[in-house]
Amino acid sequence: MANEDISKEAPLPQGRVSRWKLFLPVGVLFALFGAFAVFWFWSIRTADRQIDAWIAREAGLGRTWTCPDRSLGGFPFRIELRCKAPRFVRNDTGLKGGLEGITALAQIYNPTLMIIEADGPLKLEDGRGVYTLDWSMLRASLRGRPGERLDRLSMEGKDFALNWTDAFGTARKAMATTGEFHIRRDANRPADEHAYDIATNLAGFALPALDPFTGGAGQAAFSFNGVLTHADPFAGVGFPAEIERWRAAGGKILIKDLSVSKDASRFALNGELGLDDRARPQGALDIAMTGLDPVMKMFGVPPLRDPNGGKTTNLKLRFDRGQIFLGPLPLGKTFPLY
Repeated sequence: MANEDISKEAPLPQGRVSRWKLFLPVGVLFALFGAFAVFWFWSIRTADRQIDAWIAREAGLGRTWTCPDRSLGGFPFRIELRCKAPRFVRNDTGLKGGLEGITALAQIYNPTLMIIEADGPLKLEDGRGVYTLDWSMLRASLRGRPGERLDRLSMEGKDFALNWTDAFGTARKAMATTGEFHIRRDANRPADEHAYDIATNLAGFALPALDPFTGGAGQAAFSFNGVLTHADPFAGVGFPAEIERWRAAGGKILIKDLSVSKDASRFALNGELGLDDRARPQGALDIAMTGLDPVMKMFGVPPLRDPNGGKTTNLKLRFDRGQIFLGPLPLGKTFPLY
């Protein structure tokens, strides 16, 4: 009788939980982690194939991209692409260039938003000159589906320095303290216009080669706000085929404000431009110039005054059927852009 009692399983003390209930949450957690790991590795493989497909598509359009040292990582929550010393060659024009490195990352739960950081300098050669652009910081955010749809692109950078040498060996340089560029799909215009809002500005901009024409050395500020219609889809076939598609679709550049200011001088314009059936500029621009009397005198042009004695010169340029007009006065002919 005693042996029978000992062989029987003793009842669990009241309040004690069985082991499977203790390990169930841990098992579920490991199962979820394993599923997430499988999903991450599948996403990495998919991203790698998409990059290869994009490179192949670009090669078919005459643009060769290479990345000698490419890696993908970011586990567990990001997809991170690192490329050291990427290179670019455009086969039809001979344009070639490269960067020190580039990093692109996206959250695995939001792959349509990508953050990009670039390490300079950027070097370009086109047979007519050599260009080197450097910076202390350059990053961008891109929202959309690569190769399918662009919803927004924003770029910002600091301490830009551009140096270039032309085919005759003449060296030039330009610089800017900060710069921004933004383009986004315009949801307030009709969908069939495929319009994008564009905004860009440069602060602390200097181009020493223009100092004699702008009244001396100093830093300037540049800004642009406008709309580009029929910008989508850009097929990436390059100039002039892409511009011809844009022209045939009725594309326009709507300039809300373009301004350059330096010390007490300011140049601003707004208007609308497109291309006619012969690829010549078509449209009109309203121009306002303030404090540019010294510059105008350098070219032998007497400063214009408004009827009220102000110091702002207002001009209207019109491009029509291959002619350019200043008000009602013809100034000369315009020529096809391509």
